[in-house]
Amino acid sequence: MNNLTFKPWIGPLYGKPDSFFSKKILIIGESFYLTDDNRNNSQDFCIGLFGQVIETRCKKWGTKFFQRLFYPLAGKRSYHASKEEWAAVWNSIAYNVYLQTTELSKSRQKTSQDAWDKAPAALLATIEECRPDAIIITSKGAYSHWNNYAYNNSNIPDLPVKGITHPSSRFRSQDVRMEIQDYFQKVGVEYSFNINTAS
Repeated sequence: MNNLTFKPWIGPLYGKPDSFFSKKILIIGESFYLTDDNRNNSQDFCIGLFGQVIETRCKKWGTKFFQRLFYPLAGKRSYHASKEEWAAVWNSIAYNVYLQTTELSKSRQKTSQDAWDKAPAALLATIEECRPDAIIITSKGAYSHWNNYAYNNSNIPDLPVKGITHPSSRFRSQDVRMEIQDYFQKVGVEYSFNINTAS
């Protein structure tokens, strides 16, 4: 994982028979915003973050990223989901960010060109680590950047990639829900809450 600043989150149900999803779903965010303390332990930041996502359900957080993303993925509003259902969805995915940089501390900060230049190699490293069946990129900017790279390079894994609007931006959850439903049908992903919801 030489190209990765952040180790990916790989949920304990990812790719398992009792996963919420019938196939392995890798979700790619755009970037992380770090404090000085986070920068000192950046490798494990993503893994630790998901422990907090599952435990706190992101209540009183400054971002609604995961709460907004939950409905398009699961078909149930986060505030209607039980604790076990909330955990089951996040425990069934893999997650990392496209821009593997520790330089950002708040939204709308300009990312260096160097971070963008290194991003495709980092995503390839994440794909190699997670071996997904399908990929969702939660940033139209990152999705466009990846598509441009993939178009000009022949050594890209043949995986279906879906780009959606960033869940902290102008996010219309019902529209994104329909987009992801259509994507899941095309790639053969089924999902259900009628599972053993391990946490």
